[in-house]
Amino acid sequence: MKDLIVPTAYVWVTPAWASDSPVDHTWVTTYDNQITPLPDVEAVAARGERYWFCWGSFHAGGNPAAPLRSGAVDIPFADCLVRPNADSRTDSAARGTIFTYGADGVCHQLANQVLWATKGNTGVPLTTAGANGYKASVFFYQMYGREKEAWNDKKTSCSPNGGGAGGGGGSNEMTDDPDDDFDKDARRILPPARFAELKVLREQFGAELQLGAEAKIDLLPGKQAAAEINDAINMYLREVAKLLSRSEFESLFGFPPEQRIELVDPNMVGLDRDVER
Repeated sequence: MKDLIVPTAYVWVTPAWASDSPVDHTWVTTYDNQITPLPDVEAVAARGERYWFCWGSFHAGGNPAAPLRSGAVDIPFADCLVRPNADSRTDSAARGTIFTYGADGVCHQLANQVLWATKGNTGVPLTTAGANGYKASVFFYQMYGREKEAWNDKKTSCSPNGGGAGGGGGSNEMTDDPDDDFDKDARRILPPARFAELKVLREQFGAELQLGAEAKIDLLPGKQAAAEINDAINMYLREVAKLLSRSEFESLFGFPPEQRIELVDPNMVGLDRDVER
């Protein structure tokens, strides 16, 4: 019987805008696009399914074709956290608390916000961990974006325990683990003194990046702002590389220290502004 089927969230990846950069775009659906191929978001809505754009364009399938992972999802909770079937560039409710793309976070953080309403085999929410560029993304933007207070408020208001619109899925924990995905890896790999030093750099660089990105996005054309934000990200990574051995850097970030990374999609930056510069 259909009403007994547990809704499932599927996490998808595809290589991002720069083919020579080790970054995947990530998004979430409630349907397996290999079994049910849908050509656009209108077809998704017509079938009663959901597609969370996660600061990206519509993709009919992933690359690789199989989902990164999947798990049970509480649909009302996920809908409340991030509006589905709506482009993040034009619908503020489809941004979760990644209000400004490139400053507050990128697609990985917004997909993680949707996935807060899931439970994997371990009973904790699924994430986009394993996507190319995820480790660097989390280093700068954290797992759920830099607007931590707004995110905690959003989780609380959407949770049934907080009197919001949520239906009771996901995790009941309203605060993030003190060690997120990046810190857990770093604590495992590095001796305590260097872990502490890296953590200080991470907090400093993340805060500086957010402030600088906000200013650039406000003042510059989108593609120029994205280029300068990506330049800043790579400058900060060069500083981080001075603290780490080559193998430590590769383990923590997933690519060698000399590899340039383009975390911020120039096609997404600044498109949410009311006035085109």
